[in-house]
This record gives sequence, structure tokens and C-alpha cells, in this order.
Amino acid sequence: MKADSYIVTYARTLLEVAEERGKLGDVREEVEFFIQMSKDEQQTRFRMFLESPRIERSEKEALLEKVFKGKTTDILYRFYLLVVRNGRESGITDMFEQFCELHDEKIGLVHVDVTTAVEMPEDVQGRLREALEKKLGKKVRLERRVDESILGGMVARFSGMVADSSLKTALNRIGGSMTSIKLGSELVHEN
Repeated sequence: MKADSYIVTYARTLLEVAEERGKLGDVREEVEFFIQMSKDEQQTRFRMFLESPRIERSEKEALLEKVFKGKTTDILYRFYLLVVRNGRESGITDMFEQFCELHDEKIGLVHVDVTTAVEMPEDVQGRLREALEKKLGKKVRLERRVDESILGGMVARFSGMVADSSLKTALNRIGGSMTSIKLGSELVHEN
């Protein structure tokens, strides 16, 4: 994600307005939905339409009104208009991603990516979430992934840190230590 100053400024502005109006949670949900949808082909065409310098701003504003007005919070609709009027459409996805980071930081939410070899049962997820929340002193949202290549255990990633208790890593460490065993200076015949 780009961290250009204008992107951070727009994201902070959206956060502040949503908070002032008591709609922080609603706007966060809408923004997250938009980010997820940005991977969709139709959404990609929508973004290309918004970002095209050949399309007049009035046409873009008319489409925004048709698509968003009355269907999203007024805050998000007006934010889109502001971005288009200022010619910053190409940064909208980055603005939304930055907004989510700022939002989560504000409410004390940490995203933890957990990779396991098999699907983690609900009760284990709950216990893991509780343990992480206690350890970190923050709310935790688990993002689960399954990767059979880790063989067992788990790998947890959050805030630029990694806790790797996978069987694959443990076996690699054992294998590495076995290849570095040094023999003493005396060799003795086995018989």
C-alpha cells in the first residue's frame, strides 16, 4: 500500500468525520466491503471508470450518486465526491486500506494471520484469540489460512512479527543442527 501523505491525510479525514458523526463502525464496514469487492471484475471496471482522465468529473459524480447515494452512509458518498473533485481517484483503494489501519489502531484491534496445516476448530480459535488478547492487551481478529506444507503446529503473523511453531520449521532446525555436528579430533573404530 502507498503511504503518500495525501493518502494518509484523506484516510485520517474520513476517520475523523466518521467518528464525529458517530458512524465509525458503519463506515469501517462499508470501506472493508469496498476493499473486498475491489478484487471483483465489476469493481475493477468501476475503478477504471473513476480513474480515467478522459471521463468528465460530472459523469463520475453522476455515477457516484446513482451507485452510492442513499445506499451507503452519507459520509462515504461525500468522501467519494471529495476524492473525485480533487482528482485523487487513483488513490481511493489505498485511502481505504489506510483508513482501516487507522481505525483498527484507534480501537485497539490487532489482525493476526494464523496458518495451520488443517482447519482450526472453533473452540481452538476461541482459546487462541483469548490467549493472544491477554498477551497483547488488545482485541484480536484472527485471519485463518490452511497450508498443509507446514505439516503441523501453526505460524502466527501480526504487526511485522512472526511466531512460528510449525512442525516444518522444527524439522528444518533439527536437520540443520544435524548437518553441523562436529566430530572430535579422535576417530575410534567401532569394533
